[in-house]
Amino acid sequence: MTKTCLLHIGKTGGTYLKSVIAHNQENLPNDVEILSHYDTIFSTVKKFGRARKIGFVFREPEKRFISGFQSRIRQGRPTYNSPWTAEEGVAFHWFATPNDLAEALGSKDERMKSAAIFAMHNIRHIKFGYKHFLGGKARLAREVEKGKMQLCVELENVDENLPEIMQSIGFKKFSLPKKPVRHNVRLAQVTQLSEIGRANLHSYWAEEFEIYEFCKQIATIHAQPNL
Repeated sequence: MTKTCLLHIGKTGGTYLKSVIAHNQENLPNDVEILSHYDTIFSTVKKFGRARKIGFVFREPEKRFISGFQSRIRQGRPTYNSPWTAEEGVAFHWFATPNDLAEALGSKDERMKSAAIFAMHNIRHIKFGYKHFLGGKARLAREVEKGKMQLCVELENVDENLPEIMQSIGFKKFSLPKKPVRHNVRLAQVTQLSEIGRANLHSYWAEEFEIYEFCKQIATIHAQPNL
């Protein structure tokens, strides 16, 4: 049986989609595997073989960066309660907002810049990006060429395309739970990056943005019914 593996890339709406799928658990196709944050495009091959197909939701990297920072500074609350690692404790001692971190990536103060790079390597959801989960543009292109891409959709399009998404996974019918799980963020924590912060993030995360743009191209082809 060829498996369809749904990756859960952090801060891309995976918790919401999982809650919808869980609500329709009795109709979950046998060939669909709902994966955790620990799985990647590479681990799926080891676990389910080369014939497996993949699906995932992706998100604009700047928004994902902000959401990931805010989620971890709250230690996942209120949806979860996931304490900081020692390294995250150090990172959040230095940086109180995502913009503080983004601006520090280009700091002329080597001590501050070093702290920023340390934070980027150690804050969960930020340290594991598209390169980690998806392998890169060339790897994704091979998956598409071999017909292994079952689902690829941008987070902002999930709600309006939910029927098509569920159908592409294999659900013949589904219903929405009364209260789908969404991460609730206090409005005071939602921030924007400054022009300096944005420029620094685009420079530091150049490959993340490249993979994101390629995912957008794939999404114009995929996330359609009857793939």
